[in-house]
Amino acid sequence: MPNHFHVVWQLIGDQDLSKVQLRLMKFIAQKIKFDLQENHQDVLAVSRLARSSSQEPQSSYLINA
Repeated sequence: MPNHFHVVWQLIGDQDLSKVQLRLMKFIAQKIKFDLQENHQDVLAVSRLARSSSQEPQSSYLINA
């Protein structure tokens, strides 16, 4: 499946697993965001619209791909 990955790691020294995982997830999210900004402005615009509109529970949106 291209939408996820598995990681096998070993913590070195006195590191907290949750902090390492958080830093990894932040790094990946930033890479995805930068790629969207550079190569997929249309997808980013739709994502921002859906995110800002998600605060309106009575609204429904149809996105044609």
